[in-house]
Amino acid sequence: MHFGKGTRDQDRVKEDDLLHLIERHREDLEGLFLLGDVFDQFIEYHHLVPKGYFRFLASLFDLTESGVPVIYVVGNHDPWHLDYFEEELGVLIVRETHEISIGGCRVALSHGDSVGRSRVARIIHGATRHPLSMALYRTLLPADFAYRFTRFVKNRLESSDSPEPAVIDRLRSAAQKMLSDGRDLIVLAHSHHAELIEWPQGLYANTGSWHHDRSVVSLQAVSQQPGEKGQIVAIGSPSGEHGLVRQGRWNGNDVVWYSEARFGSQRTPETQPEGNTEVRQTFGLA
Repeated sequence: MHFGKGTRDQDRVKEDDLLHLIERHREDLEGLFLLGDVFDQFIEYHHLVPKGYFRFLASLFDLTESGVPVIYVVGNHDPWHLDYFEEELGVLIVRETHEISIGGCRVALSHGDSVGRSRVARIIHGATRHPLSMALYRTLLPADFAYRFTRFVKNRLESSDSPEPAVIDRLRSAAQKMLSDGRDLIVLAHSHHAELIEWPQGLYANTGSWHHDRSVVSLQAVSQQPGEKGQIVAIGSPSGEHGLVRQGRWNGNDVVWYSEARFGSQRTPETQPEGNTEVRQTFGLA
């Protein structure tokens, strides 16, 4: 979402759309996964949190209070969380890759900024997120100055937020390696380029960018019992025979689903795609 990146009015519209999406599918929602860069920058202090986006935060609290789990996998723009989201909102904060089971299938979810990086990049990544580095930054710099300084550095280092071919390719390669560990589906973000790719060893989905495209990914477990056309069952339910991943875009009233693929036991050798890659559908910035 990159809340805080646009103007106040742009963020208001972006937040409105997200709230309408959640409300529109509230009865069907069994879990919500936020794959990082929810905020364009976020520095939480022990007694202070950045202001704004109360309605969005209240919606997360409403979900968790009603028993719907919300998993927040932090990104490269918003890793400096402490305990506010977990203690006040009931949202689980995840620092790296999060794994779940859907229809008996292994699914890995991550932001994607750290996957497939070089050794030097991984060292820098670890150093900037180390608890000691974060503690020093919070302690030595006044909060308002630290926040403005972070924004200044980020804007200087980022030439554009449009999809970069090198990042898109890196995430694709990383997803293939992650599938080689026996996973059935990899879901990443970070590249701002929504796509659904089917390989013989499994599937890769990228959530794209809500900030620009209002793109979203849906994960479902599907039970195919004799005489049934298909029934949506609970995430991780033992009765689920396979999973279904769908790629879509919010149009202001609902999600328009433009691509989908099955993963898991229904992907037999006879139905799997031949060759190295087959791009089922991609959707990114023009």
